[in-house]
Amino acid sequence: MFDLLNDPKYRKSVIKTLEDKNLINFWKNEIGKAGDMQKVKMAAGITAKIGRFLFSASARQILEQPKSTIDFDEIINDGKILICNFSKGLLGEDTSELFGITVLAKLQLASLRRARLEQSKRRPFYLYVDEFQNFATTSFVQMLSEARKYKLFLTMAEQSTSQQSDQQMVSIIMANVGTVITFRTGNPQDERVLLPLFSPYIEQGEISNLPAFNFYAKLSAVKAQEPLSGQTLLLSDDGDIKTRTAIVEHSRSVFAKKQEVIEQEQEQPKASKPKAEKNKKGGAKPKPQPTSEPMIDEL
Repeated sequence: MFDLLNDPKYRKSVIKTLEDKNLINFWKNEIGKAGDMQKVKMAAGITAKIGRFLFSASARQILEQPKSTIDFDEIINDGKILICNFSKGLLGEDTSELFGITVLAKLQLASLRRARLEQSKRRPFYLYVDEFQNFATTSFVQMLSEARKYKLFLTMAEQSTSQQSDQQMVSIIMANVGTVITFRTGNPQDERVLLPLFSPYIEQGEISNLPAFNFYAKLSAVKAQEPLSGQTLLLSDDGDIKTRTAIVEHSRSVFAKKQEVIEQEQEQPKASKPKAEKNKKGGAKPKPQPTSEPMIDEL
């Protein structure tokens, strides 16, 4: 997309492969005939967002692939497991946030497509999002009210409600979640937000004075229930490193592409991809364009 907007030669090579007349008209007339300043204004918003990805080597290697190896519909409908590590230390703050938002948007769209399925055929899918404040968008939060209908069950965790830049999101979340679990918090604002959910059973100051590893929980039920308290168990087992390594290697062999191959592909001249198909009289007809949108290839 970045090259389509900024590289005329590459844009012409792509237009030759298009079959949709509306797309051809858009790129030839609206973009092609626009003045330089007008093109800058038209592309500014898009290139600003795309540019945040292009400055990240890992993001480029993932997003510059012609098609995705990850099918989010298949993950949700077949009960597969997708684990994403969007650590800011590994990816950088901007790339981490954008990847997280992108994956949540893909899962949201996949769950909305379940409207085509009968209720009985919608398999429950459980989505766990740590540090949710980094990836929360208004459209995704508003979907909480419909998530149950599509059998998408979310567990969202964050250290403080004040981490949400838009406090209106906190109100939307609290109005739609079924179960609320709170550990000790040193932020008075958190207690002001949470206390009404637990009153009159829990008084002011009790949440901020909870011992470590202890929590209060308000459960979703048909009939009103009193909040309960509990204590988490510390995990003494770090897990089997060999099993973890085997799973990662298998996943890479199925879904990923070697970094050396990607780097070689990126070094190819842009004009060579895509190649224009012959469409002359008696020549080969253009191949149909893929209808699926590019998605993230490696997570």
